[in-house]
Amino acid sequence: MNRRTFLKSSLGLAAGLYLNGLPRSVWAQVDIPQGVLLGRLCTGGEGSPFDIKAKPDINSQTIGTYYHDDIVPWLREVAASHMNLSEFNQRWVETDKGYIDSANVQLVRNDINPVITQIPSYGATPGMWVEITVPYADLVLTQSPSGYWLRSVNRPRVYYKQVFWCDQVSQDQDGRILYRLSERVGSLPDFYYAPAEACRLIPPEEMTVLSPDVEDKKLIVNLMRQTITAYENGREVYFCRVATGPRLSEGWATPPGDHPIWRKLVSLHMSANASKGEAFDTSGIGWTTLFTSDGVAIHSAFWHNEFGKARSHGCVNCLPDDAKWIWRWTLPHVEYDPGDIVIQGMTSSTRVTVEVGE
Repeated sequence: MNRRTFLKSSLGLAAGLYLNGLPRSVWAQVDIPQGVLLGRLCTGGEGSPFDIKAKPDINSQTIGTYYHDDIVPWLREVAASHMNLSEFNQRWVETDKGYIDSANVQLVRNDINPVITQIPSYGATPGMWVEITVPYADLVLTQSPSGYWLRSVNRPRVYYKQVFWCDQVSQDQDGRILYRLSERVGSLPDFYYAPAEACRLIPPEEMTVLSPDVEDKKLIVNLMRQTITAYENGREVYFCRVATGPRLSEGWATPPGDHPIWRKLVSLHMSANASKGEAFDTSGIGWTTLFTSDGVAIHSAFWHNEFGKARSHGCVNCLPDDAKWIWRWTLPHVEYDPGDIVIQGMTSSTRVTVEVGE
């Protein structure tokens, strides 16, 4: 299994020809295997380079270069061969060409899904929540997009573990099935099409409450240790690493204190202008649990793999599966449709305590 094999157009739709109806989406020949662990170079942006090292050491010889969105075999994750106190992350991913800093590599799979030809109804409106289960898929656009995240790149894409609303099934000129995706909260009214095989239906049973009979639930976010811990009746039941905002940052700090959850969403579009020094515009952020009125939330992150270090814009970044567990475990329950709840009075919501820590 060589690198060339892995870099053959990772389940993307090639640029379509705008003919009658939907554009023609041309599937590339894809040799990426299923059922194995893969890595996607996820940080930076289009064209960003990443050094391949001969050893798992920042000072090791550079023997090659990967680029943003390259797909590589994730052979194993290892500790740095020499601890470097100037670097936070001491974990490296071994690929078939050498070692890459794990902070820049999203762990992904290439899972192909059965195609659904008729949209189900689980609530008031026909539609289904879907999760992207391939490293990435190129989008087909049928009109000029409004959202910056679609306009700012040469190839608009959706990525592994993003979550979108799907309300329509279509065919391209070659008869291939596409799902129409959109975001229900936080975005401009754009629609875009993704290959059906790249999207997994999230069934209602995946949104049921975990430990539904337990009322005494509490989350502790520790800013020093960059962790989150879930307690039931004072007993620890879940623990994971996170990435919060910098503790000493005036612009992006995660606020300490005791906060009630006030809103939960299956998926949310998040954006900010450059007034605080850095702009961002990110789609399909799954399993979002808001606990401050100015938008601080626990949510999934697919754009980095540096959990355990303060690096967010104030939110509590989690691996997608961790964010989903927390979303399901916390109260109150969220209905499948609309997949969004605002808690009135907040008397029945789980509380999030943000501690500075030791």
